[in-house]
Amino acid sequence: MLTAFAPLDQVLMNRVGNLSEYSSIFHRHVVTCRLLWTDLVSLNDGTVLRTNLVGFSINITDDILKLNDVSVISWD
Repeated sequence: MLTAFAPLDQVLMNRVGNLSEYSSIFHRHVVTCRLLWTDLVSLNDGTVLRTNLVGFSINITDDILKLNDVSVISWD
């Protein structure tokens, strides 16, 4: 199981210059475990999640769920 954290479409379009960059962006936003919303909001401040991209991780912060200082605004 995987969990994907998808950036907003507009943010993605502004950051990607060519198709070869999509793979890197995708791998930075995927962790190799299943995390439900209830799991995410119960994680402690400072929790680090490893992503599919070597050397990149997602850091959990604040009472409002933030991933690398970006607030999660929608979930499924």
